[in-house]
Amino acid sequence: MGKPLGFMWVMTVLGRPRGSSRGILWGLFCSPSSCTPSHNVYETVAPSPSTRGIWMMVLLWEKTSEVAKALAIIQSEGPPLGLRLNINKTEVYWPSCNGEKLEASLFPKEIGRPTGGVRLLGGAVSQDPSFISALATRRASRAVDLMSSLSQLRDPQSELLLLRSCMGVAKLLFGLRTCQPVFVKEAVSLFDKGLRGAIEDIVVCGGPFFGDLQWRVASLPCKMGGLGLLSAMDVSIYGFVASRAQSWGLQDHILRESGVVGMDGDYDMALGELHRHLPDLDIGGFANRDTAPPKTQKTLASALFCRIAQNIGSDFCTTPRQNAVLECLRGPHAQDFLSVIPIEGLGQKMSAVEYRAILKYRLMIPMFPDDEQCPICRKACLDQFGEHALHCKELPGFKYRHDWVRDVLGDILKRAGISVKKEAPVNFLTDPREGRSTFAPRMF
Repeated sequence: MGKPLGFMWVMTVLGRPRGSSRGILWGLFCSPSSCTPSHNVYETVAPSPSTRGIWMMVLLWEKTSEVAKALAIIQSEGPPLGLRLNINKTEVYWPSCNGEKLEASLFPKEIGRPTGGVRLLGGAVSQDPSFISALATRRASRAVDLMSSLSQLRDPQSELLLLRSCMGVAKLLFGLRTCQPVFVKEAVSLFDKGLRGAIEDIVVCGGPFFGDLQWRVASLPCKMGGLGLLSAMDVSIYGFVASRAQSWGLQDHILRESGVVGMDGDYDMALGELHRHLPDLDIGGFANRDTAPPKTQKTLASALFCRIAQNIGSDFCTTPRQNAVLECLRGPHAQDFLSVIPIEGLGQKMSAVEYRAILKYRLMIPMFPDDEQCPICRKACLDQFGEHALHCKELPGFKYRHDWVRDVLGDILKRAGISVKKEAPVNFLTDPREGRSTFAPRMF
C-alpha cells in the first residue's frame, strides 16, 4: 500500500471528577476532511463504585502529528477534570509506517511502540501470523486453566452450567471471528482438548466410555440434542467468514481511500474451507457485499450443525437404539434442564449421582455391567443403560407416584359408573417362549 491506512491509538484514561458518582469519558473527535482535532467532555450513565473509572478509547487518524496534538490536549486539560492518562498503557501502531512515530520528540518515551501488532477487545490488530497465533494461544491457555478448576466445586450441575454460560467457546469467540482461521489452529486445538477434558470429568469423572461419539453429541447446540458446548473448531469454520460478511459495509467505509477493494486472500481461503465442510451450501453470495445474507452467522451455524447432526449416524455407525435416543433429544424442551439454575429451595437441585446418570443416559454411556442384578428388586437383570429402573416394581419413588395416580383415576372412573380393572393385561407383545403377555398397561 502506498500510504498508511490510518493511525491506531489505544489509550486508557483513569479517573473521575471529585464528588461525582459518574465516570467521565474524554472524547476526541477528528474531522475526516481537515484532520483537525476538537474535544468534548460528556458523562456516562454507568456509575462506578471505585474511586477510578477505567476507559479505553480507539482513535483513527490520517496524520500522526494530529494524534500528538490530541494527546497533548488530554494531558493538559484532563487533570482538572479528574482524568489521568496512563502513559504506560498507551500504544501507537499501524501496519505501514513512514518512521514518523519513531521520532523522539513526537510522543512521550513511555508510550509503547509495538512492531508486531496490538490487542484490541481480545482480538489481534496485526498482519503478523506469529503475533496472531501467539495471542490466540495465550487466550486459549488461560481458558483451559480456568476450566480445569471447575472440579473444585464437586457439583456437576453447577460445573456444567458454568461451563456452558461463561467458560466455553465464548472465551475465544471474538478472536475466532476476527482472526484468520489458518493462524489460530493451534489455539483451537488446545481449547477443544481442554473443553473435552472438562466435560469428560463432569460426566464420567475420568472413567471409560466417553469417546468421539459422546464428544460429538456434547458439542452440538441444545436444540439439536447436544449439551451446547460448541467446539472451537466448528465455530472457526464459519466465524471469520460470517464476521467479514456482516461488516462488509463498515470495512468499505473505513478503507474507502486505501485502494483495498473486494475480498482478500484471507477471506478467499476461509471461504474455501467453509465450502469444504458445506459442499451443498451455495456460498456464491458471500463473495459479494450486495448478495451476502443479512444474518450470516446464524445462517452458516445452522447449516453446519444441521449437516453434522445428519451425518452422525454414518460417521459413527450408530445403532438403532442410539438413533432413537438422538431423535428424542432433538424434541421440544428436551434439553431445558441444562439451563436450570440449581436452587435447592425450589427443588431445582440434583445430587451428583442423579445428574451424572442423566448425562450418561443422554450421551449413551453404559452405566452398569451386563447381567448385573437390580439392587432394588433383586429379581431382574439390569441392562447397560439402566432402563430397567423405568419399570422396576420395587423402586419406591416411581412406584408410589404411579400407584397414587392409578388409584385416583380408578376411583374417579368407578364413581362415574365406568367399569375398570387395575393392571389388566391386553395380550400385547406376547412372548412365544413363555406363552404369555409380557406387556401390561401400568394404569388400567
